Amino acid sequence: MPLFLARRMFRALLLVVIVSSAALLLVHLAPGDSLDRFGSDPAAASAERARLGFDRPFLEQYASWLSRTARLDFGESTHFRRPVVSLLAERVPRTLLLGLSALVLAIGLGIPLGVSVGAAPGRWSSRMISAVSMLLVSVPPLIMSLVLLLIAVRTGWLPAGGLGPPLDAGASFAERALLT
Repeated sequence: MPLFLARRMFRALLLVVIVSSAALLLVHLAPGDSLDRFGSDPAAASAERARLGFDRPFLEQYASWLSRTARLDFGESTHFRRPVVSLLAERVPRTLLLGLSALVLAIGLGIPLGVSVGAAPGRWSSRMISAVSMLLVSVPPLIMSLVLLLIAVRTGWLPAGGLGPPLDAGASFAERALLT
């Protein structure tokens, strides 16, 4: 078992290295860079390229990126001008809430329905549950998300517009999540 886990971890690490190398190589080979879209003067663009390390060789850029990523330093967002880690930290609680809510709903419905189908496989109700579940699984995710969004807006059961600002004064995140 330890050898199996070691092999899996090595393969996962190798996959991360290959995919990240390919991504950085494709970005490096693409014409221009992310500074071209701003249309700044050449001197300012050159200074910004030097600050971001775009003027360094490919292997040096990759090694720098890999060491920063290992330290969970994902740099600064060019759009928000803030550290990426702080942007992720703002969104993790809501992502976890959404994921855990979906998991609770799936387990809360899936296990009882699966047990009822397994207990009486030939019944009309079992065939109906199987047919409906196959239908729901076969709907493309984009269509299903649009249907769920429409249901949420029409019924008001779910917060289709979101939970509001992350740091609302007067209510904690848990209070807003439970009351929304």
